[in-house]
Amino acid sequence: MMRGTVTKKGNRWYIVYTIGVLPNGKRKQKWESGFRTKREAELALAKRLVEIGTNSYVEPTTLLFKDFVEAWATDKENQVRPTTWRSYSWNLRVYILPQLGSKKLKDLTAPQIQHFYSVIRQMPRSDGKPGNISERTILHVHLLLHQIFKRAVKWGYIGMNPCDLVDKPKVEEPDLNVWTLDEGRTFLKFAEANSLYPLFLLLFTTGMRIGEVLGLRWQDINFDENTLSVTQQVVFVKGGYKIGPPKTKAGRRTIDINAQVTKALLDHRIHWNQLRELGGEHFQIDLDLVFCTKKGTPIFRSNVTKAYNEIVEKAGLKRIRIHDIRHTHASLLLEQGESIKVVQERIGHEKADVLLNRYAHVLPRMQRKAVDTFGARLFDTPDSV
Repeated sequence: MMRGTVTKKGNRWYIVYTIGVLPNGKRKQKWESGFRTKREAELALAKRLVEIGTNSYVEPTTLLFKDFVEAWATDKENQVRPTTWRSYSWNLRVYILPQLGSKKLKDLTAPQIQHFYSVIRQMPRSDGKPGNISERTILHVHLLLHQIFKRAVKWGYIGMNPCDLVDKPKVEEPDLNVWTLDEGRTFLKFAEANSLYPLFLLLFTTGMRIGEVLGLRWQDINFDENTLSVTQQVVFVKGGYKIGPPKTKAGRRTIDINAQVTKALLDHRIHWNQLRELGGEHFQIDLDLVFCTKKGTPIFRSNVTKAYNEIVEKAGLKRIRIHDIRHTHASLLLEQGESIKVVQERIGHEKADVLLNRYAHVLPRMQRKAVDTFGARLFDTPDSV
């Protein structure tokens, strides 16, 4: 049976335990110090002996949390999308490292992490607007910390993830802000005069993400079949843009479009050909982007958003985010009775259960329509001949 001892030196208690055998056959012992009472030392020793007995013991390290994060970041940055890494970097720089960076990795416990959440919960918003940071931001911080500690466990620096023992920040999903079908018609009517009308039409009739529309290529459109394939997206990063795969595996999909959308795209092709001729040899035809600048490069999202906001204001519509056009498309499909599977495939969402929760506001209207339709079929009989 593995044993250890408790001893006192000066005003502090120490524990000593065996963690293995050296090549010369002697026992490899580990000392831990800094316990204020004998009872505290005995409890710590008992914990270490259980860990050793169950093969869950990890030898304590003096590695600072910020140094481990640096090693983690070197590997992680290449594994996630640029926009995701931008969010990670911000949360690390603004919230996590200033509070936890100088602490030893092994010393960060669940109570310390819980206290850390309480501290940043009182911090002002980083954008200068009134109020404190949102609970959603704290949730993002929590999820990022959980990832980092999970890697520390995997690499053998700590024995368990302290984030598993804290209270996960709770975030209530806000009500979706979407347009009605009539409001959508009004927006498109006012958008007709804008050169980006085909882009806005695609957003409204397909539920595509703005980055997916900006990454759409002519080769992705099948005009004979009235379909388009989502194969890439444009992501904007500091200093420029990157073209990469869709946000998720489900994002790579083929979408049916109607004849009106096909006609609008064919009309837009005429305008695109004019741009290509004006650009000459400087036009990046190899990008093949449907919506592009005079040089054939991606249109920056901020320019699209600016045009969108101007149209919304001119039309006198309630303001919703440009991303909410995607939610509007999904809501209107569900409201007209389309299955959740069809909606899921069109907008490229991975999980149907999450989709149902997000669009719960539509479900009562779907139920009413279903009941009325069923009743009409059951009780209404055709006139006798």
